[in-house]
Amino acid sequence: MNSDIQEFIKSYRTMIDMYRPKVTPDSARLKDTDACLGRMTALGESCGDIGEFMTKVSQNDMMNQMSSLISELASESINTQQTSGAPMKIPSSAEAALGYHKAFEAMADRDRMPQTTRVYERVFEIENQSKNAAEFVRKMAEEKLFAKMSTAALAEKFQNLPAQADSLSQPVMAYHNEQMIAMANRAQSAIEIEYESQRLVELNRMELVCDQLLVNDLYITLGNSVTSWMLTRNEEDRQRVENSCRFVAEFFGVPTDEIFNIERISDYIKRIILPALNQKGENISFESFIKDHKDVIAACLKGKPPVEIGPSSRKYINLWDKTIPLADALKAFRNPVRPGHLNS
Repeated sequence: MNSDIQEFIKSYRTMIDMYRPKVTPDSARLKDTDACLGRMTALGESCGDIGEFMTKVSQNDMMNQMSSLISELASESINTQQTSGAPMKIPSSAEAALGYHKAFEAMADRDRMPQTTRVYERVFEIENQSKNAAEFVRKMAEEKLFAKMSTAALAEKFQNLPAQADSLSQPVMAYHNEQMIAMANRAQSAIEIEYESQRLVELNRMELVCDQLLVNDLYITLGNSVTSWMLTRNEEDRQRVENSCRFVAEFFGVPTDEIFNIERISDYIKRIILPALNQKGENISFESFIKDHKDVIAACLKGKPPVEIGPSSRKYINLWDKTIPLADALKAFRNPVRPGHLNS
């Protein structure tokens, strides 16, 4: 097991061992606390470093559970000792905070995680202000710092991801990342984070499939056919270009030369295809790229029957039971309007 993880778990074991002789051997609270420590230890053995461990501890709400159990164990030990007249010794706040110091020291990007850093700094302030472990845990719980360790780290983890997704023509992921940040900023517990994260992932999955299918069916299949024909100039690839043009025109009700005016497609070309083509020093403009496509399409359709255009009623997509014009698809995926019952 990683040494930092061992130290973190040791801080809890030390607190539990302080109370162990002060309660009866058959204490149900002691058994529950030992069981929680066992689960935490098993988790520690499966993690490679303290960062991964702390993330999973927070996701599983183990710190809240352990702190609650230790507080109850402390109360039970006090009652037991008062009954027996034995002297009482409560672990120090420094012993209780040792694991948090280890976790903080293991943070690699502190300068980019100011919110998380402030949470840990507050933890250490409470450590210095507390007389013992019981007071330390109580104050931590009162200020909801166990949850804030998770929420602050999650918000900062996602803070740059919306812009990154936009730059990669992933509007659905950009919106999802914004929703994750908003959720992290309002969540009150690790359990809420776990539930809300899964809920948002499921909503995102459906929107992501819709967006990927649209881009693939409206452009990628055609674009790949055009590229293949430019390389081979054979009949098989010419036929693929023709078939793709006829499919798009019939299925979406869009003439082939209008595809490139649809913002979702032009965004994909500008942010994904052109950067890939130009990364070796080329300087292909959007306009010249589109002209090449149109020239290929014209060449492949020369002498063939006219392409039949489907009805204009097909120039739409359906997203969350809303009918959206193809022209507005990018905006719809970037800021989807979900049914009210799916927003909570």
